[in-house]
Amino acid sequence: MSGYVLYGFVKSGWMVLGGLSGVGNRGIDALRLQELALIVGEFEESFIDASPENLMGHQQVIAELARRAPILPFAFGTLSPSKAAAERLLRLNHSAAARRLVYLEGKHQYSLNVLWADMKAILDEIVRENREIRVARDQLLKVPTAQTYSQRIAVGHRVAEAVGHKRAQEAERLQRKIRSCAVDLTDLSGHEENFVLGVDVLLAKGAEMRFEKAMQDLDHKTDGRYLLRLRGPEPPLSFSKIQLRVPA
Repeated sequence: MSGYVLYGFVKSGWMVLGGLSGVGNRGIDALRLQELALIVGEFEESFIDASPENLMGHQQVIAELARRAPILPFAFGTLSPSKAAAERLLRLNHSAAARRLVYLEGKHQYSLNVLWADMKAILDEIVRENREIRVARDQLLKVPTAQTYSQRIAVGHRVAEAVGHKRAQEAERLQRKIRSCAVDLTDLSGHEENFVLGVDVLLAKGAEMRFEKAMQDLDHKTDGRYLLRLRGPEPPLSFSKIQLRVPA
């Protein structure tokens, strides 16, 4: 059975697809409707094996198209059973996809992670600010460790709650600063103990230097409190989702 691998929606007027190959090392094509195109590739199976080669083929197509202009990509392994079904998908999502592509035109994204540079200093700060934790800690220091296991666990929970509260407060302040020069933000999760904030930042055309300067100023004004991990500018893939309508 021959079906179609779905790569993404793009504006139909700009792309030259010759030389691009995707999943299964097969060429790609475009199904066009007015100013919108759905990038597809023929595929002869009913599912796609998640092999390194297939994953790489999919990612290379998305990356190359995104380098040229905005794209609303499909996840790896998304298939349409026929050309007719793919064309129905294009018709159903034409308006929403076209609007989103216009919105993303000329924009870039940065990925930003903010970490506390010195976690011990943050914990010491929490103890200084929280009398209840400070008193409990001082009492525990006077008693042998073996006799205070449950109390130490309780204090540890209080400290963890205080860290979470401080993280939320500082993340909110940082987001306000970032939003002053951003079009939009999406939150990124983090698992490090010293994680404060993770965001993908959508910037209007020409705003990159202003944003980078704002991050440099933040680093300088906070006197080494944070480690800033900044990546970009990149295509705005984190902001490319629409509410997809699927043919019945």
